[in-house]
Amino acid sequence: MKHVVILGGGFGGVECYRKLTSIAGKKVRITLINRDNYSLFTPMLHEVATGSISRKDIVQPLREFVTCCHNHFIEADVTSVDVKKKIVKTSAKDIEYDFLVVALGSITNYFNCEGAQECAFPLKNMDDAITLRNHILDQYETAAVTENKKEREECTSFVIVGGGLTGVEMAGQLADFIYDMRELYPEIPNSVPKITLVHAGDRILPRLAPISSRKAKKVLLKKGVDCELNNPLARLTPEVAILKDGTKIKTRTTIWATGIKSSLPGILPATLLNDRGLIEVGNDLSCPKYPEIFGVGDVVSWIGEKANPPSTAQAATKAGNIAAQNIWATIQKKDKIAFEFKSKGDLVPIGDWYAVAEIGKIKFAGKFAWWMRRTVFIQRLWNWTNRLRVVADWTLNIFRPRDTSKL
Repeated sequence: MKHVVILGGGFGGVECYRKLTSIAGKKVRITLINRDNYSLFTPMLHEVATGSISRKDIVQPLREFVTCCHNHFIEADVTSVDVKKKIVKTSAKDIEYDFLVVALGSITNYFNCEGAQECAFPLKNMDDAITLRNHILDQYETAAVTENKKEREECTSFVIVGGGLTGVEMAGQLADFIYDMRELYPEIPNSVPKITLVHAGDRILPRLAPISSRKAKKVLLKKGVDCELNNPLARLTPEVAILKDGTKIKTRTTIWATGIKSSLPGILPATLLNDRGLIEVGNDLSCPKYPEIFGVGDVVSWIGEKANPPSTAQAATKAGNIAAQNIWATIQKKDKIAFEFKSKGDLVPIGDWYAVAEIGKIKFAGKFAWWMRRTVFIQRLWNWTNRLRVVADWTLNIFRPRDTSKL
């Protein structure tokens, strides 16, 4: 019986496991390795950070679906892979494999911005979301009791770096979070809190059409979010964000919502990686030098002129599905299939009750787009328990302020 080891419990790794178990059943043995014992629905992390939903709404314990008697889950950090001996080395133990799926995902890229790694708040995992949420609430508690006007302004000034999907979604949610806290913190004048979205490009949401970018910016401005375009962050200290043009923004909270890089250097041999640390694969997602190794998600780079797939849950899920099919095809000595990705579209919420949407050539915005995004995300959650929890939290938020308790 062939042993398939899957590194990573994100969208790509989980889909690979599910597809392989559905087509191969008990004819293969699978080991899934992840540093946490749960899979995380990362597109909704910013909603945990801003009190819109609970942390348990978007996690799925991995052992709940790794249930087959000869399949296993291991909670561990992957330290290295010996590709010649076919051994994965982890913080728990060494594991031999016949096929290896590398779906470890990306890590935050601070682009060598001075002070960013030390002072900014990333938003890549659940710990990041909880840390950010607690910090925001700590700043509000400090602002509520201080008599120093400048200190109050620093505590309630927020800078978000990155005008892509994550940055725009975070800006919209944070604006609504601050709005909901007005009644809870009467000591803080409504005019004091400030949000600044800093982006290096000339428009936010650059992967979307210009008309969608303009609509998104208009809504953010209406919510009180200032947009600094063509003016990236140059340096960061615990209390000041300094932009490229010299602008200084007094703040104790800078949220890093841009930039990713590969997590593979030091884990896989350098001979399998390109100069960006991505694993090089062919159209079937396998590594030409070691065809038993497959790459999925953010860590992949195509060999040749083919453009890399976007770093999205859609692309990772599709890749995980194709990798599983090709592993089974290899075992059965059948032809493998090529990975082709076509986006189903983008739905970008900007706080409550508004979103911009692009599905094929169709572009629209407003409450219907916002409703569609929520409907799609509910369907993509793992089970009915998660779906009902999210729906319950979203419904309660209509009638009461968001949850402002620290976690």
